Amino acid sequence: MALKDAIHELRETSDTQKRAQYARQFWDVATRAGQPGATTTFHEQHDKNDYYWDAVHNMQRGDRGNALGYLTQMRFTRWLGTESGRRVTGVDCSGAGRNGEREQRVRQIVMQFFGLAVRLSKRCEIRRGDVEAVARCRSLNVGSFCLFPGFTEALLSHELRELSDAWRAAEAAEATSAPVPTPLPPAPRLPTPLPPAPRLPTQPPAAPRLPTQPPAAPRLPTQPPAAPQAPSEADLQRLAASALVAALQDFGEAERLAPSLSFGATGCRTYAQTSLYEVRVKRVSRTRSGRPPFECCVLLRGVLKRGTRNTVLRTAKEIKDAFSRKHFC
Repeated sequence: MALKDAIHELRETSDTQKRAQYARQFWDVATRAGQPGATTTFHEQHDKNDYYWDAVHNMQRGDRGNALGYLTQMRFTRWLGTESGRRVTGVDCSGAGRNGEREQRVRQIVMQFFGLAVRLSKRCEIRRGDVEAVARCRSLNVGSFCLFPGFTEALLSHELRELSDAWRAAEAAEATSAPVPTPLPPAPRLPTPLPPAPRLPTQPPAAPRLPTQPPAAPRLPTQPPAAPQAPSEADLQRLAASALVAALQDFGEAERLAPSLSFGATGCRTYAQTSLYEVRVKRVSRTRSGRPPFECCVLLRGVLKRGTRNTVLRTAKEIKDAFSRKHFC
């Protein structure tokens, strides 16, 4: 059975097990199943059947919110750029920063597709209040993540099929509008001249002349080559601003997922690392009453480390101040 026919059959069926089995392969890739920091599911650490409805406060209570997996918008965006994401959307979302037109197209796909998954996550809740319970347990904002039931229904929705047709048309328009370099015409071939006839010697060759003076020493450069131009302050500020969102996201995820991470003998591990920062999680054996036995911090690296005394950031405010400062020299 062709892939399109199989998906069409799944759209029309009411067998939730088959629909979930189809979506599970994409959910696992998007949530990094089996990798450190995965958000696929937490049912092995928490009880998803531990819940009840609090009619007084109109909210779900219990441990179920900690057991449900979730997918944030940042990880959803990264997944769209993979081969797994291309199989679902039918278009290539990798390399969004190649040009402005491509970036705008990929951003629109993320907004439409992720917005559909968020909306269906609330509409297709398995238990009443699942979305708000996960948001409360994971310190997330409602609308910044989706749950597996909403992700599944979005993949098999007729609305996604219509959106995919529009995305393919936009991708084709982008490909046709890109300038194609005109190849240069081949250079004309010149006729090969005949070799000259050998000249007969009329007299014995003269002896080689000996040099009358030593060869001149090579001239040394009068001035050293110019040093490469360092990036301007405005370039550094733009670079730091673009990295701020990712740093806050990685810092927040490290704080939420610290209890589920594994640590070596040192009790310290790196959760995320780039050329500008490193997110590190440390296990603390002795803490004050009420404080978690973990500490998360962001270590500045590269150009962000210059011109500041505080290179170890432990709060979101310190991260924003360090990445948003006016001078990096």
